[in-house]
Amino acid sequence: MGEMRFQIPRPEQLPDDAFRWAYMAGLEGIPVRSVNRMSGSTLIVDRDIDESGNLFIPWRVAGRDPLVLSTASLMERDEPYLLPVEIARGTLNRLRHQIHAWRSAERELESELQASADRAMQLFIEAATTQRDMDRAAELAGEAIDLAVATLEGVMTLTAADAIERRHQRETRLPTMMAVNVGCTELTAAETQGVLAAFNSAAVPVVWRRAEPNAGEFDWQTLDAQIEWCREVGLRVCGGPILRLDKGFLPDWLYLWEDDFEQIEACVASFVEAVVTRYHGKMHAWHCAARLNTDAALALEEEDMIRLAATVIQTARHADSKTPLIVSFDQPWGEYLAREDRDLSPLHFADALVRADLGIAGLGVEINLGYSPGGTL
Repeated sequence: MGEMRFQIPRPEQLPDDAFRWAYMAGLEGIPVRSVNRMSGSTLIVDRDIDESGNLFIPWRVAGRDPLVLSTASLMERDEPYLLPVEIARGTLNRLRHQIHAWRSAERELESELQASADRAMQLFIEAATTQRDMDRAAELAGEAIDLAVATLEGVMTLTAADAIERRHQRETRLPTMMAVNVGCTELTAAETQGVLAAFNSAAVPVVWRRAEPNAGEFDWQTLDAQIEWCREVGLRVCGGPILRLDKGFLPDWLYLWEDDFEQIEACVASFVEAVVTRYHGKMHAWHCAARLNTDAALALEEEDMIRLAATVIQTARHADSKTPLIVSFDQPWGEYLAREDRDLSPLHFADALVRADLGIAGLGVEINLGYSPGGTL
């Protein structure tokens, strides 16, 4: 049940381990749990459902590192799909949507970009009508993909530049915080010079295991020094994340309560209150929690993760009623859902917090490209 098959005539078009990272997603773009395997030159994706979906998979694109591209929505069928053709179809769909969005904003598309889009479409048509010769179809589809991606990049560059220009028309100086994580050690003179040239803000991490090495005993030396440095050099400060659930963040003593969620929640609330109260008025934003959708150093249920996030937000808001509060999510596309038995996607997690009306000012997405495991595809 739910088996999708894709023929790959030219394996060199994919990175060596591409099949490991491939996943299917439904209309909402949320990955579906699957088991992937190669059988000769055919990729087989086994799912527990038989609904239509898009395949997302790393692909080699000329002149670039591998990119994760997707097919259009495909129904389950007995006959295998020719993967290069379907990736070309999906990529051209994205390109057409972006061109339509650009023109809907009453903007003219550069003639060179339109010509590239037309040529990519022609190559795709040739590939789609030549599928009996799979090798030739794969070659044509690969050319269509390369050209479509290059054209899509050009359209998105125009879109981004236009968005920034419109913002400048409304306000001379953009209020956007461009922050660098300054870590837990003092920056050198050279590092300081580089930071001040590129950023207007600093993210000062609040590492629980450093700040409260023993329950109820606080060491604020590192945080005090980093925050004071930011103030001296004129950087706005975003404090946090205050809560993360990875081993590098949590204090060792907290694991004594691993089987007692109520006690963990109380410890979290106590720490958050101590941090926010101490640095009240010194922060331009509080990064309340991060990576709660992926980190699992404690054996907690997904509902517990949401409760902890809510506890952090409510405690911070009680201690500081004015400073904006932010919550961020790792792997925002939820790639891990294809390999792990979880119910909540990052989208659903964020939606639950927003609907709770806790006073969140913004949601963040953490994108870590080029990392494995745990990186963003």
